[in-house]
Amino acid sequence: GPETWTITAAHAVPVGIPILETETGEALLTRTPQGFVWGFDPEAGDLADRSDWPLLMARMVTELTPSESPALSHWNWLGIHSGLIATALLCVFVLFLRGLRSLPTLILILIAIITGWSSGTVSWSNPDRDRRPQIQPSQITSGAELVFFPSDPAPTPQFFRELQVRGIGWKMSDRIEGIDPQKKWALSRTIIEPGQSVNIVGESSFDDWTLTDPSGQKESLPIPIKVKASGIWTVTDSRGRELSFRVLPPIEVYSVTPKNSSLNSLFDDPRFDVKSYPENDLPHLGNGALVAWNGEELSRDTCEKIRSWVETGGTIFAASGHPICPDEETRIALGDILGAPLPAPREEDLDMGVLLLDLSGSLIGEAATTMLESAITILDDSAEGIRWGVAGFRDSVSWLVKPGTPIDPMIVNNLTTQIRSGGGTRLGQSLLEILPALKNHSGSKRVLVVTDGRTSPANWQSIGNQVNQSGIELEILLVGELAESSAVAELSAAAGGIWQSAINPIDARIKLSRWINDDSSRWKKTQPPLIQNERALLTSGFSADCPPPLQCLTLKKEWEDLVTADSVWSDSIGNNILTSNKQLKGEAILWWSGFDPLRLGENGNQIIHRIRDMLATSLRRKLSPDRIAKVAIGSHGESVLLVERLYNESMQSTARVLKNESDPEVDLLAKPGSDFYHTTYNLGSNSIPTRIETGEEDIASISKLLCRDMSSMRWLGVADSNQRAPGGQPEAVFLILAALLWLSTPVRRV
Repeated sequence: GPETWTITAAHAVPVGIPILETETGEALLTRTPQGFVWGFDPEAGDLADRSDWPLLMARMVTELTPSESPALSHWNWLGIHSGLIATALLCVFVLFLRGLRSLPTLILILIAIITGWSSGTVSWSNPDRDRRPQIQPSQITSGAELVFFPSDPAPTPQFFRELQVRGIGWKMSDRIEGIDPQKKWALSRTIIEPGQSVNIVGESSFDDWTLTDPSGQKESLPIPIKVKASGIWTVTDSRGRELSFRVLPPIEVYSVTPKNSSLNSLFDDPRFDVKSYPENDLPHLGNGALVAWNGEELSRDTCEKIRSWVETGGTIFAASGHPICPDEETRIALGDILGAPLPAPREEDLDMGVLLLDLSGSLIGEAATTMLESAITILDDSAEGIRWGVAGFRDSVSWLVKPGTPIDPMIVNNLTTQIRSGGGTRLGQSLLEILPALKNHSGSKRVLVVTDGRTSPANWQSIGNQVNQSGIELEILLVGELAESSAVAELSAAAGGIWQSAINPIDARIKLSRWINDDSSRWKKTQPPLIQNERALLTSGFSADCPPPLQCLTLKKEWEDLVTADSVWSDSIGNNILTSNKQLKGEAILWWSGFDPLRLGENGNQIIHRIRDMLATSLRRKLSPDRIAKVAIGSHGESVLLVERLYNESMQSTARVLKNESDPEVDLLAKPGSDFYHTTYNLGSNSIPTRIETGEEDIASISKLLCRDMSSMRWLGVADSNQRAPGGQPEAVFLILAALLWLSTPVRRV
């Protein structure tokens, strides 16, 4: 059946076992003893238009059978109240035979009825001695109430159904004295992603509270609770009460990118575990893994493995922007998987740029930091097709990186060690000294100056004219709060250039992103707003309030008809930003931009967070199901293995119980409408096996089912409490006294 739907209007359903929930846990579709309860109209969203709608309806028809928790039948009711009915008839009989002289006997009978009406509370196990079950349903008086303590071994759901049929009530009770049931604390979440936080609700003091990690190690409780290690974590308060939450395992990302790829920043999040691409086989689909590619050359065999992996359910995420893949065979093979051709390196003359940095003594503190980070941003995020030279100026120019050098991470790292402040500031003379390096270049030419503007006087009109006549684009960034703009304003006006100011590195990054020029053959500035395809599964549950990146890649006119992928995001004039190509069971996603700050623009962080969230949500759907297996106590004291049944599974299955000495196979059975499989499992030496394998990669942990676990495992369908049937059984002691009194009462002789 479907796993996720888009629903535009709904209300929470307050009754039944949830089948469909919102991200916040509100039930929208539930199963009840009478059938299914809907909290939305299938037309209010995409469900009715999807191909899996008939599958859902067929499954619901199959499940419309007698409920796992049947209502009390008339015969059951008669059996429960048989003692009460007989006693009431006895009262009429006694009154008829002896009239008012039987009044003392009648009073004792009424006391027996009233006492039995409020039958006592009995415990499932003795909390002061041991945890072994003491009684079974057949041993409990009808109309009584059974109490379960948190650390008791829990019975099976069948046990609770037998209690209900016999009119026996139950409740889950805290064994700890002095706890006000209305003031119990709770966890804000019970399942979280790595790095997310959990808060304590209903309590403000946490002295002597502990947090136990999945390995059993304890530590003082931090508030808020923020952990990364996957597994079950347990919070214990100062009185011994425990609640647990689960941290999901991180999503595995297999990176096929060069070190300088900006795509790597997308997965800098605790939800993702980035690994190098495996040399042999790709990860199993059950892991919900992702292959991330950007610009790396791949062998033909690797491309075929990726294709096969995607077709059987895998996901690849590729970025077509910087760096551009130089290998044509790789571009063709991956382009076929992605449903869109990938761009080739430029063949025309490369653009030339010179970065001119102010290294004078006046540029210190945060202004110097802004200057350095601006330089690194420009070089790190440069598009392919631009070669740079980097020069520093004081009283004269010195080349730090020779003009026309292709930029790589090593050059950027070395540059940071060469930049030192000190000396005078002769901006005008420095510009004239670097002009020969650019004049004879046939491609486009740019000079980016980073300075505080406090420079020696010069003939700015003349210098600007020379820059303009050389066909050089001049751009100046003033940095620091004490920057002076008079000289650079005059220079820019004469050269036909532009200048802007930035007081810190963040401001500088935003200003630099606005300087990127359109490249008519490749990059285009996007036109807001972002248009989202609401029918795409990738965007399910996400609104379209995300801004587009500053720039996106465009294709040659003759290549546009080769795009077969579906648009997920586009700008207002139809330029693709994010596309998805379904490959049988898998998905190939293509990002038509880069992840560097200059391509994303000032909204880069918001864009990255949105794509992370969409990928994490989509990949979680592909993870092996979060199945639970527990050993419970049956109605006759036997051990019963309960295994969670997933929504789209049949009512019969098999599993292997993993043990050291052997791996026996067991049959799993489920009743229609039930969310769990059950099987009577012989524990042998009373040692519980730790794992059960229900599929090729679906291995669940086995542990004892305790009463404190019941409320968090709604798939068992057991309520925390149930009202006992009224009436109960009359108290035998008072009935015996009434009989003796009646027999001792002399009979009136006529």
